[in-house]
Amino acid sequence: MGPAKTADLAGPCHSRRSQLGPNVGHVVADRLCGQPEPRKLASAFLHTLARPLPGLPRFPQKDREATLSSGRSPSTRAGHATTWPCPGARRLEATLAGGPVGGTSTTQVRHVRVEVLHRFRVLVDGRFVALSEGSQRLIGCLAVADQPRPRTTLAGTLWPERSERDAHASLRQALWRLNRNVSGLLEQENQHIGLARGTEVDLHEIYRLSEAVSESEPRVNRQAVRLLEGDLLPEWSYDWLDGHRESLRQVRLHTLEALARNDLNAGRTATALVAALAAVGLDQLRESARRIVIAAHLAEGNTAEAVRQYVRFRDLLWEELQLRPSRQLQEMLPEVAS
Repeated sequence: MGPAKTADLAGPCHSRRSQLGPNVGHVVADRLCGQPEPRKLASAFLHTLARPLPGLPRFPQKDREATLSSGRSPSTRAGHATTWPCPGARRLEATLAGGPVGGTSTTQVRHVRVEVLHRFRVLVDGRFVALSEGSQRLIGCLAVADQPRPRTTLAGTLWPERSERDAHASLRQALWRLNRNVSGLLEQENQHIGLARGTEVDLHEIYRLSEAVSESEPRVNRQAVRLLEGDLLPEWSYDWLDGHRESLRQVRLHTLEALARNDLNAGRTATALVAALAAVGLDQLRESARRIVIAAHLAEGNTAEAVRQYVRFRDLLWEELQLRPSRQLQEMLPEVAS
């Protein structure tokens, strides 16, 4: 076959790839979700893409497999044009192989940190990564849950206002966009999706600190107080967050009080005040935190500060709930209480 005929045959091949588009493998994988035996159908489609058009020379099988795994563009041999899978086939092949959720990435993951306290952020090697709203929802939900979640549960939780079909489509879109930017951040097993092992989450640090306080007597430090002051995703207003927020609020309050009490008993009144006042900032009507603040002021000999704290709390408690301070608190400042 002469070079002219080879060029003519290469034209239709190029046209077929152009019509299918560069992302056809990924698109087909998405559209097959929910259909009977999607993996088998996708595999058959992939092998169809790998088959040369009639009349073109066949490349050896081992070379076709190498091209599939590497995603490199096809080469020419002895002046003959050859056809290979479109670029989307590589992503489809990776999905069929059971690899990480998603495909190619623009960010090489080394150290990933997810922050859900104070605000939502994803940091890769210390640098902020911008994500779509759907991807943010997905990462935030998995970080708060601290365990893999079924795909169906994630779709229904994150997009409750949509139909089941549309919710699953939104989940697939969020996964694709996320892995386009930060590949390998998620892991999938048996239709469960979770954060990849080794991903740091600031929320988990609070629970570790809470366990450490219950088992020993760590000292107050600025970083711990800053962490415990952070509200859980304060700019988000999703129903699935309500229970987590209240549970976390109690953990934060008890941990701050325990840290303050440890330092107060050890004579470190300044740092005890820092932690106790942070607890008061979380709940103005929490008497146990106020008692630590007043005790620290008295230990330093600052009676006027202690009286100010008592009067402020007494008035606020009566204004909000028409209640009076407990006898335990009144006995700390009997002259004022009477």
